Amino acid sequence: MIKTMLLVAILCVFLILFTLIFLRSRLLIATIQGYSMYPTLICGDRILALRKYPIRSLHKGQIVICDLNTLGPYLSSQQTPRPPANDDHQGTGNVEDDQSQNQIPQHIHYIVKRLIGLPGDTIVIPIAELQERVRAFAESRCDEQGNLTWHIPPGYCFIRGDGPYSVDSVLFGPIPLHLISGISLVRLQHRNDAPPEEHANWGLD
Repeated sequence: MIKTMLLVAILCVFLILFTLIFLRSRLLIATIQGYSMYPTLICGDRILALRKYPIRSLHKGQIVICDLNTLGPYLSSQQTPRPPANDDHQGTGNVEDDQSQNQIPQHIHYIVKRLIGLPGDTIVIPIAELQERVRAFAESRCDEQGNLTWHIPPGYCFIRGDGPYSVDSVLFGPIPLHLISGISLVRLQHRNDAPPEEHANWGLD
């Protein structure tokens, strides 16, 4: 009887450890820094995201996470032009807002955006809707009607911040679907000990 109970206890411990390891490998908690997703998410908000997912589970309107360890090198390889400098604390939403990769705070690992375009979609954004600095940066690609247009190719997607201060696909164009490293599942309790607002100008949320 004692041996049976001991075996059951060991099995329960094993199952608990396996579950914890599995969940840790599949889930991610991200704390928002910056205002590129305002008003949906603000500095100090936290989200629970699913790390590994089937591509077919992606749909427009989802909040997604991109890992800077993969997105940054991709943008560099595409010779993505440098976004306009940000001189206030509104946040811009992407690592490319900085003047040098070496200046990025070491604790920044992800950016959070909304998925608004999938393969086969056509995205049209009136340039008049953009924030002034972004508008000045993108106006060379504007058509005669005052619109910016992207046709999303197979295997790519279009991400954008909810707020006016966001460096996203409006500036660097569609990105490969495999660069999306997580899907937001739920918003968690707000952190009152979020990093100081001086870091918000990175907009890396």
